Amino acid sequence: MPSSSPFSTLCPSLTEPLTTEDVQAFVDSVESTRPATDAQLERIREASRHDAQLQKVMDVTLKGWPAGVEDVPYQIREFFDSRGHLSVSDALLTYDDRIVIPASMREEILERIHTGHQGITKCRERANLSVWWPGISKEIKSKVQLCHFCQENQSSQRKESLMATVLPDRPWQKVSTDLFELTGRKYLVVMDYYSRFIEILTLVGTTSQTVIQKLKSVFARWGVPEELVSDNGTQFKSALFDEFKVKYGFQHTTSSPHHHQANGAAESTVRISKHILKQEDPFLALMAYRATPIPATGKTPSELIMGRQIRTTVPIMAKVLEPKLPNHATVKKADAKAKRGYKESFDRRNGTRELPPLQPGDWVRTKLDNEKQWTTEAKVVSKDQSPRSYIIDTGGRRLRRNRRFLRKVPTPACHDTPEDDSLIPDISSESTPTDIQEENDVIPVCSDTSPTSNLNLVPEQRTSSGRLVRKPIRYREDL
Repeated sequence: MPSSSPFSTLCPSLTEPLTTEDVQAFVDSVESTRPATDAQLERIREASRHDAQLQKVMDVTLKGWPAGVEDVPYQIREFFDSRGHLSVSDALLTYDDRIVIPASMREEILERIHTGHQGITKCRERANLSVWWPGISKEIKSKVQLCHFCQENQSSQRKESLMATVLPDRPWQKVSTDLFELTGRKYLVVMDYYSRFIEILTLVGTTSQTVIQKLKSVFARWGVPEELVSDNGTQFKSALFDEFKVKYGFQHTTSSPHHHQANGAAESTVRISKHILKQEDPFLALMAYRATPIPATGKTPSELIMGRQIRTTVPIMAKVLEPKLPNHATVKKADAKAKRGYKESFDRRNGTRELPPLQPGDWVRTKLDNEKQWTTEAKVVSKDQSPRSYIIDTGGRRLRRNRRFLRKVPTPACHDTPEDDSLIPDISSESTPTDIQEENDVIPVCSDTSPTSNLNLVPEQRTSSGRLVRKPIRYREDL
């Protein structure tokens, strides 16, 4: 016996009594829109007959729902908010024109919905065509996030917002250094963060000893900086370099491995140096750079580091060459304003977003930009002193990685509480599996299962409402 409740919801202005033909026409229209075969519908009917919760919902739907949720049996309260959409036709419970799936078949249907490994949005859209149960939107989200294939094949995370370096208080207080190669020759470049003054030195080798000797010559000209920033090259990670920094008394800071954005000053300096060295007379080109105002500060590198302009091949008045110390407050204000503009432009151009911090003990997957999959699993050991960097353990090896290269592994939810699907925000409806990345940064570690048409209708462990209980991965005995 069909229920007339859908008409009261879909056609509230209907005042004429409904005939049997009207009701049957509605039932037929619902049946015709469901992409399910007779065999599939019969399986669902059979499973529904053995589902005590659905049988109770059908009974209440046919007889009429109580006015208040407090009068509804606890077993079926999760259906109360959707009661206006529910009806019974031909031994099936429906939600508008969608079939309500019994608890014993929901895992199978989730597998079928996720066939093709589409993202959260696409799977939700697919479900909206034909099937429903309380909390389906949340379970689809969890299903996609727990998919092993989707975990490994997501694209890289978005870049985080630009962290501008604060201008030091004086020249040569903080410097960066880097190695690069051009036309078969190797070079060492040193740049002062305050003035942007550059030193370019030719290297006969790339050993720690060779690099140290070149740095000593630079320090002899300009003094020993308080802080030297470099990448994680072997030249800077040796015991010999550790002895050098202790003897000369400077702090050595290394940027986050594989994360060029973390040492943008050095990367920019290398680009400028290569441009200079490609020219016919590199010395004139280097001198021109040192005598040209930097847009961020409005002052030339030579003026900021030496307190005077240098004489070049361009005619200049003698009084302009007289020593004159720039106003530090003015320089710092101009630099901060320029960097704010750089940050806004970078963030807008790259669509940046902040990633939630990680805690010691969190499980993650790692992937560098040049890697195709999130295959490496690791555990967070501690927060590194460098911004947005963490020490992780990959199972015997401890590495430092930037937050952008780490995806947190969540514990699978048990879905014990009812959910109003309308409260779950949707995400961009891209057609590839990577659209799950736009919604959530957390990717779990679990085994994927292939869809099957013959799943056992008896669940291994379920809640009183019939929802499947999944044990957290880290507590499973078979892992």
